[in-house]
Amino acid sequence: MKQNLKFTLLSVACLSGLVSCYPVTPMNPHGPAPVPSGLKTQAEIDAAAKKKAAAANSQKTALQRSKERLEREERNRLNAEKREAAAYRKKVAESTNPSTPEITKPKPLVVKPKVVKFAAPVPGKAGFVYNPYTKNQVDVRGIPSGTKVRDPHDSNPAHIFKVP
Repeated sequence: MKQNLKFTLLSVACLSGLVSCYPVTPMNPHGPAPVPSGLKTQAEIDAAAKKKAAAANSQKTALQRSKERLEREERNRLNAEKREAAAYRKKVAESTNPSTPEITKPKPLVVKPKVVKFAAPVPGKAGFVYNPYTKNQVDVRGIPSGTKVRDPHDSNPAHIFKVP
């Protein structure tokens, strides 16, 4: 009898261990199953996944961020080029439209006479003059009067003057 009691208690203990592995609540195929306490709902799981993705985004390497920035800039550049091309096509289409002739008068060319300064002769030195822009002495021996010359030591090529 004692041995039967031990066997019975042992059997009950083993069966209780097996039964505890199975869910307590029955599965309902027609609707959402009740959530046992301690388990997360689908909304909580989705929120945790979003939080994990946001954390992964913040931990991107500098190379990944740089690559994404370059891709954004390239997309922006391509979009700007597309807008410019569309505007150009629209302008060309409007200019070739015979219903709106464009009358333009050519602008008259305004030519300003360039005033050329005369150099001042260096007193006591025949064939030498002062550059009127830099006041340097320039050798003009053998160059006829009224000829336009440039000081070879002046860095500005626009400083042209006439020999007196």
